[in-house]
Amino acid sequence: MKVAVIGPNAADSVMLWANYNGFPTQSITILDGIRSKLPADRVLYEKGCDYVEHRVFTDKLGQCSINGQAGFRATYWNNTQLSGQPAAVAQVSGNFSFDTRGNTVFASGVNLTDFSARFETTYLPDEEGETVLNILTDDGYRVWIDGREVISDWKRAKKAAWEHTFTVTKDQPVDIVIEYFHGEGTTSLAVTLGYAHETDYAGIARRAAQADAIVFVGGISARIEGEEMRVDLPGFMRGDRTRIELPEVQRNMLKALKETGKPVILVLCSGSSMALPWESEHLDGIIAAWYPGQEGGTAVADVLFGDYNPGGKLPLTFYASTEELPDYEDYHMNHGHIYRYYQGKPIYPFGYGLSYTAFEYGEAAIRQEGDTAWLEVPLKNTGDRTGDEVVQVYIRDLQDPEGPIRSLRGFRRITLQPGEERLVRLDLPATAFEFFDPQTQRTRVKTGEYEILYGNSSDREHLQPLRYHFQ
Repeated sequence: MKVAVIGPNAADSVMLWANYNGFPTQSITILDGIRSKLPADRVLYEKGCDYVEHRVFTDKLGQCSINGQAGFRATYWNNTQLSGQPAAVAQVSGNFSFDTRGNTVFASGVNLTDFSARFETTYLPDEEGETVLNILTDDGYRVWIDGREVISDWKRAKKAAWEHTFTVTKDQPVDIVIEYFHGEGTTSLAVTLGYAHETDYAGIARRAAQADAIVFVGGISARIEGEEMRVDLPGFMRGDRTRIELPEVQRNMLKALKETGKPVILVLCSGSSMALPWESEHLDGIIAAWYPGQEGGTAVADVLFGDYNPGGKLPLTFYASTEELPDYEDYHMNHGHIYRYYQGKPIYPFGYGLSYTAFEYGEAAIRQEGDTAWLEVPLKNTGDRTGDEVVQVYIRDLQDPEGPIRSLRGFRRITLQPGEERLVRLDLPATAFEFFDPQTQRTRVKTGEYEILYGNSSDREHLQPLRYHFQ
């Protein structure tokens, strides 16, 4: 089997971390995870497109090596003059990005402050043309290309970006040396090497068609989704999202990939819900991976290759479009913001999720002894794999027609073997019947008539109802 992996999040380790995060010493990208499942020549990879913009940066760091090892040789000193005995020597391969927030050192034995480094490599171009070297940092740096110094900014400074364009010849090696120092406080250093070009939908699709299946790893990233960020892109305003649809460039890429006739799976990375009307109708599968953390690539690959049977459920609603939502600055919950009041038809409802097996719900019964009540739900695994189901219970207060149409008041995850059937118990304590009382303007436990809804998501079509008088 040969798999084509395409998309802006496939090889991005930083995306995995989200924000308000720690900084792991190692991250397994989704591309790494897929490569771990197949021989090297069975995985084709191209970034293909960017998150939003119709130009894409093609990374060439993978064509850098030194002394037979991929990437850059890094030599560190615990002073700012690159002098004396080195504190550490390490190899920087793959993503060239460092950040000392969270007390994360550049390498074992290196200070968090007052240190310097030299990064050396040889770049062997696989094509001729212009290449761009980018450096983003906040302290002193200088760069040599083939022994010629092209930049020297050896002073403490605020965060700055530097870019240098140079012409390369195919198979003609280029020596690159970067020196860097950091003084006090936290710091970051990121280096990219490559070139930007217009997104080539037809070319990407043509090359991806050589594979048996295509995995597109898209969505968004905490680099563009977050509070008060300097992001001015279509669909975003200072990090807040003004559109919930998958960005146009990614939709166009998915459509081109689908036209190959090969199965196309979308691995969707995001920190919030997205509208996927076309994708849900035309793609062969969608995995909501969110920002999955340092081992995210392992987890996604295990699901893709069937080594793990997923059983997750959505913690929010995937609406059909931005227009389904109330005004951006309208904070009234009963205007349809959340599943408790939403009466439209979502693409995927709150609580929804599939697995590689199927479950059948029987007719539930409510039991009560004294002040204790519970719901008993017959559940059967009708598929041929062991799997998890999350039985969900929603309650509606029939005495308040203006109140929520459903509220999650209980759930339980159950693992069943193929063909196994079990009676699932979900307790309904008094607090399950705690609702806002319009008469007293307080939230309280209320006696009276209720509708109990149980099933595998918040969608009314997925729920079975029972009436219950709570007293």
